[in-house]
Amino acid sequence: DLRNHGLSPHDPEFDFECMAGDLQETFNILNLSKINLMGHSLGAAAALLAGSQRSDVAAIVSVSAFAHPEQVMRRWLAEYRIPFWPLGWLVNRYIERVIGQRFDDIAPVSRIAHIQAPVLLVHGQDDTVVPLECARRLQASAPHASLLVRAGRHDGFDEEDALYAQV
Repeated sequence: DLRNHGLSPHDPEFDFECMAGDLQETFNILNLSKINLMGHSLGAAAALLAGSQRSDVAAIVSVSAFAHPEQVMRRWLAEYRIPFWPLGWLVNRYIERVIGQRFDDIAPVSRIAHIQAPVLLVHGQDDTVVPLECARRLQASAPHASLLVRAGRHDGFDEEDALYAQV
């Protein structure tokens, strides 16, 4: 299981860049010639980041990925009525310092254009966790990305068997 998922131990410092690093390490250990990636939500962001850093990725299926981590933080802060300026802005800059990367540099909307493989973006039309607009921004940033919008929410789609067959 991926760190912080299933039976794997909990790591409080874990983010999607760490997930991408774990994917990279797995690829190196497996030593495969071509890799297909599929991820959901944060895992989809990690798959897009990892895919943008490798030439041996055959295809990526991104399910419910966010476009930019700063937008995720803005929505989360707004939910708790915490003002973005200056508190949220400072929190984001602190996170960037801790991870050693700017959000703009690792954001899926920035990285997707660097992916050489075809990308399928799957998104639920009623997703309230990651709005459909995120998927549209991702598609607009990469001419090789296709968008498949289906009835469903963030954590589940209607008629999943039909969706799996289509993917």
